[in-house]
Amino acid sequence: MRTLFTACVAATAVILFYACKSSTSQQPATFCDTACNNDTIRFKGDNPDKSFVMITMADCEPDSITWGNQKMDNYRQLQFAELAGKYVRINKSYMRAYIHENSYAWLIFTECINGQGYIIKMPFNDKENIFRKNSAFNSMDPKYKVHESLVAYTDRGNIFVEEMATGKKAMMTFGAQTDLEYDAMHETVESVQITPTRIWAKVKIGKDWKEMEKEIKLE
Repeated sequence: MRTLFTACVAATAVILFYACKSSTSQQPATFCDTACNNDTIRFKGDNPDKSFVMITMADCEPDSITWGNQKMDNYRQLQFAELAGKYVRINKSYMRAYIHENSYAWLIFTECINGQGYIIKMPFNDKENIFRKNSAFNSMDPKYKVHESLVAYTDRGNIFVEEMATGKKAMMTFGAQTDLEYDAMHETVESVQITPTRIWAKVKIGKDWKEMEKEIKLE
């Protein structure tokens, strides 16, 4: 009886081990590390008015974002989920900011769960609207190579490019609307290479992958 009991215990242990191993192996990989970190994230401009962007964390998630400079009577502030359009997980290593004097700041980041790219232009003047795109091509993603002076995004049928310092723009059309989902961009736009003079992309149009290229002039 003892031998039978021992055999049953051993068999149960083996089943549980492989069940747990299988469950763990089926966990989807995240784009970047989501380990808990509640440290405040800060970006500072090098202008005399000390422009800044600050993201406070709570319970391992971005809680609020504040941006401003010494010329402002009141800093601008939003819940981060309101700014991004949904709750996201972030990692400072997959986030950067471009601060243009005391006029505006660009926040560029790639969300850690599924690798969705965001670009957000935040004016310091509270009379100006915030510009947000959740379909950005960000260089934190090794498949998306974008010159550091630029931001780029898609609307499913085109690629739009903007120079952060000047606001000059350019675009390239796919020639058709795609089935692109912004939280799974690689399934439709496999890769891009974008410079101030050229846009190149590998895009799925219908069932076919196509490489397209355009020489551009920012204006």
